[in-house]
Amino acid sequence: MSVNGKLRKAWQQVKFLNDRIFDLKTRYDRACNGSNTKFSAALRLQMSGLKDVLNMYYEYANRKCDEMENIADKLRHLYNASYQPTS
Repeated sequence: MSVNGKLRKAWQQVKFLNDRIFDLKTRYDRACNGSNTKFSAALRLQMSGLKDVLNMYYEYANRKCDEMENIADKLRHLYNASYQPTS
């Protein structure tokens, strides 16, 4: 899989995790309003774990972006070095 494909997959996972965390947050708020402390504690733990995974995906995606920028810089450098305008 190419760097671009890996980056796209990572961002899809980030979107999925954001949606999942939003859903858990909604359920957590309802549990807190209903004074269901055991259920709200379990939801809080799930949200915490998903946020950690989300942060790992952010870091991975940022590294892939940096990698793509480095590749693009190398390609620009090679293109500029090989391009000799004629007078």
